[in-house]
Amino acid sequence: MKAQENYPNINHLGAIYTLGRIKSFGPMKFRAMHDADIDPQTVIENPALLPFSGVTGQKLRRAVASLSIADVNEGRSLAIDQVERAKKNSASILAYG
Repeated sequence: MKAQENYPNINHLGAIYTLGRIKSFGPMKFRAMHDADIDPQTVIENPALLPFSGVTGQKLRRAVASLSIADVNEGRSLAIDQVERAKKNSASILAYG
């Protein structure tokens, strides 16, 4: 019997890759979003939901708001590619959330 494949949702993973392109948007920021139960896709659509305050929060909200459709599509394309590679190689993809 073949093990069940369980890969992240393409749109969710694409949103993670898209946000990951932003300077200083690293693992701690993703963890804070996860702890605040905020989905990466939702943040791309509404940067005001980012759970960060002060200058850092302002910079991140501006950076997310400035993402283009091309940026989002590029993140999604990367997600599709990564899931296909993982399936081909019987590998896993680990993501927060």
